[in-house]
Amino acid sequence: MDLKKSEFLIGELAEICEISPITLRYYDKMKILKPDRICTETNYRYYSQEKIFFVLMIKYYKRIGFTLKEISILLNRTNLEQIQKYFTKKLEEIEGEIQKSYRKHAAVREWSHLINEGQDYLNNILPTSDVKIVNFPLRQVVASKVLINCNQERHDFDSILVNKQIVNTAEKYNLYCAGPVLLFYRDYKERIEGTFNELDIYVPIYDEITHSDSILDFGGFKAVSLVHIGTYADIHLSYLKLIHWCHENKILPLGSSIEKYLIDPWSTNDEQKYVTEIVLPISCK
Repeated sequence: MDLKKSEFLIGELAEICEISPITLRYYDKMKILKPDRICTETNYRYYSQEKIFFVLMIKYYKRIGFTLKEISILLNRTNLEQIQKYFTKKLEEIEGEIQKSYRKHAAVREWSHLINEGQDYLNNILPTSDVKIVNFPLRQVVASKVLINCNQERHDFDSILVNKQIVNTAEKYNLYCAGPVLLFYRDYKERIEGTFNELDIYVPIYDEITHSDSILDFGGFKAVSLVHIGTYADIHLSYLKLIHWCHENKILPLGSSIEKYLIDPWSTNDEQKYVTEIVLPISCK
């Protein structure tokens, strides 16, 4: 093809710029790239040499994220300040997308880490019988209170852990989870006896400046912990083991308890593969 011609048919321009004629017709319809003339007899579209330049500009602008509406203004090239304004705005949009993608990546990475840690306990790579003294970190969390209406609900951990309010709040405020699901019981004795009437569910998130009563800080205390493997129906046995260890070592639990879920109904439907870390806040005296 002679690229030195003064004008090109739509198919020729499409071939030169590696773009479909359908796309060029769409650009014409949207008034982004009009043909220089249309033959009245054949209705053929003819494009000038300059249109090659414009098509290549459109392709590149689309590639770096500009919309066709924005591109139509950028092609004007009559006002540098206006062009700079659009580039600054686009840069801010892309930076926001990068942050969002980073948080998605970090959320998936954290979940993968929890599953790997849980499997290490299931495969006896990490010991489940060891009681540990830990510093429970202070984290920003999204929170929800769960009220228990009947005995059946105390054992329905699928609906407790896959919590509607947590999921909907995260969606509403564009939050991404940064850690495991945590259940907070105000009295570990009620948890052991199965008589609790309410509990709080916390899920760590990345620090957000969001005005919501569902977002608060939790943690920042010393605690003892023990890992429980298997169904939640016999988790009280692991609680009793942890309480006995505290008494033997003259450590005073403060009364509340936290359950940290490494592998739970979010990840498996096999109760025998549940991995839960029981955490008891303790006195620092």
